[in-house]
Amino acid sequence: MLFISRKLGLVRQVVLPTVGGSEGVSPLGDDCAYVRLPLESHDLVVTMDVAPRPLAWQVGHQSYRTWGWYAVVINLADLAAAGATPLIITTSVEAPADMAVDDFKGFFEGIAEASQEHGIANGGGNVREAPKFACHGTAIGVTPTDAQLRRNGAQSGDLIVSVGECGRFATAYVRAKNHGFDSLSPDEQTQLCRPRARVNEMQILHSNGLVSAASDNSDGVMGAIWNIAEASGCAIELDMSPESLPERVVEVASEFGYNPWNLMFFWGDWQVVVSVPPGRSDEFWRVSKEHRIPVQHLGRACAGPPRLVGLSEGRRHNLRLLRNENFLKSSFNTDVEEHVEFMLRSQLWA
Repeated sequence: MLFISRKLGLVRQVVLPTVGGSEGVSPLGDDCAYVRLPLESHDLVVTMDVAPRPLAWQVGHQSYRTWGWYAVVINLADLAAAGATPLIITTSVEAPADMAVDDFKGFFEGIAEASQEHGIANGGGNVREAPKFACHGTAIGVTPTDAQLRRNGAQSGDLIVSVGECGRFATAYVRAKNHGFDSLSPDEQTQLCRPRARVNEMQILHSNGLVSAASDNSDGVMGAIWNIAEASGCAIELDMSPESLPERVVEVASEFGYNPWNLMFFWGDWQVVVSVPPGRSDEFWRVSKEHRIPVQHLGRACAGPPRLVGLSEGRRHNLRLLRNENFLKSSFNTDVEEHVEFMLRSQLWA
């Protein structure tokens, strides 16, 4: 008997072939599904995700308000990857009968705060009693029918870019783990507790036709890059020269004994990894600068088969794919501390 804990590629090998597709709905396997509206020029963009307990809980900031914020951001990150305009979010919340009312209220205050900050309407949802607290959210957006942005559009020669900075969340967490949450600067506390989904930035870039494929960083930067490589059938070479590392990442890695690339490729910043056609690269950088969109060059797509290669000091190295994998011992949902150590301490070179 084969158990799901031993099954890699579970979604693509089991779930997708079983569920199949439906008429009027885009092929499954992306961050969002696109739903064709009858007699309309736009598609609905639909996603659903569970609200993760914020990692800040591991360093002393056990706030349900922050958890509520995350319930919104994790779903909006998917809409951002689709370049969609957010419309509405609904939630299904489970809570134990002995949960404090202030905590329960705080969770919904976080949802309201994040919804307002990101410009998405709150459509309510469902609340029920359960043995432990949990929340699932569904977010709906809209995009022009002829402008679906998916994972499978990258081609050889495209630039691979992060829309949003890399490593800010990981460096804040490492500082808090070693010196306590209260030792963080206001900016670092915001990075841990109030990260923003790149919805507005992606709408601007996508509406200008500057990106060909996208995937959000919910399981790690390398996971988002791999999503594009796998769906597009291409290899991706990452620029891993020391000069491309943010100064903050280098400082924290040196102070606490980490490989800076593990911090760089961690999740939590909710950026979107995109591919940019070479003919649009100049305009991509210009528009990003004009709208103050933080972007970071990561590498380049090249001829397949799908694989990740690191270019460092003139040498090419095959990379180990470090990301969150559900149903494994090292997954976020199984043991968060073990998962974080796996992400931050594992060898990157295959």
